[in-house]
Amino acid sequence: MREASTYIRLLFSGLLLSAVGGCIDPFNPPEIDNTDTFLVFDGYIQANGTDTSWIRLSRTQNVHDPSAPVKESNAGIKVENENGEAFVFLPAPSPHEAGLYYLPPVNLDVSQNYRLSITLSDGKAYESDWQRFSVSPPIDSVTYTVNGRDGVQIYVHTHDPANQTRFYKWTYEETWEYRAPLYSLYELIRFSVVPREIDINQCWSSFNATHINLFTTATLSQDLVRSHPITYIPASTGKLLHMYSIIVHQQALTREAYDYWTELARNNETNGSIFDPFPSQLSGNIRSVSDPKERVFGFFSGGVTQSQRIFVREYLGLYPICFEVDTLPLGEELFETPYLIVGQVAESSSYIVAAPHCADCRLQGGTIRRPPFWP
Repeated sequence: MREASTYIRLLFSGLLLSAVGGCIDPFNPPEIDNTDTFLVFDGYIQANGTDTSWIRLSRTQNVHDPSAPVKESNAGIKVENENGEAFVFLPAPSPHEAGLYYLPPVNLDVSQNYRLSITLSDGKAYESDWQRFSVSPPIDSVTYTVNGRDGVQIYVHTHDPANQTRFYKWTYEETWEYRAPLYSLYELIRFSVVPREIDINQCWSSFNATHINLFTTATLSQDLVRSHPITYIPASTGKLLHMYSIIVHQQALTREAYDYWTELARNNETNGSIFDPFPSQLSGNIRSVSDPKERVFGFFSGGVTQSQRIFVREYLGLYPICFEVDTLPLGEELFETPYLIVGQVAESSSYIVAAPHCADCRLQGGTIRRPPFWP
């Protein structure tokens, strides 16, 4: 019986694989080639009176469209409470930030309900459901553990003694200091070699996470979050070579907001295998005023965010090495080279030069401006 059962399982597996392998005809559902576009809302209303609130409006696009998503400019956006008070968003000041709107810090009464209203440049209007804003409990701590010489794991710890929060969402921003492999001591100014005034060896770079990080304590007896993983930083990224910093932002969600973000994470992060759940049609809390059947993507919410920053000084990873180095004498060849001067040959008029990416840290995407929070 055992051999027969095994044979049946193998036969079934073979038929399944044959069926999967035989499906070679491309299948494009109508939604794939649909040219309709829909409004996408992304934002969170900060009610604590100290942080600026940001909203981004854009349009969906066909999956085969290689262009960037269309931004919704010149929209009118306001948030109002049940007492009729309205708080108007302004367009971002930079022309390169089309579709981005902000509300300066304002202290909102979280005991009231709020509603979002959007009017696009073509006159189409959208409204959200009335929402109660959530106040996050403080973050107890942000900690990390070191995985040998391979990297660092970041964790967050929090709790709500009133057992009222239950649904959590975290985002984070990381900043790290890094150096160019070589130090440029001199620069060329009007055919003269002079000491470099601006240090282009030390830079800082930043990254805002887009990963959806959620957790619920709804099934636990206590509203307690311990050692929840935020991110892992491999030493191979170079972020831990000098000083690294991360600020973790914690938001409390309603059950409806948590369900929305959970579904969005499931849709965004499945691997596309035959065993993954099929993407669902997200149902947010924003809708068209004139056409309730029109799809709108996004979930309007807000409240008081809690944040905490830590610094990591583990100095992990391998320092970069640069081999694009040469020696040039003072003269026309030196004045015309695109290389940067990193030193002078002792007791001579020749200089050591290196490829720009070896000596200018800005070419790796960072800035030489020291962050105001950097120790």
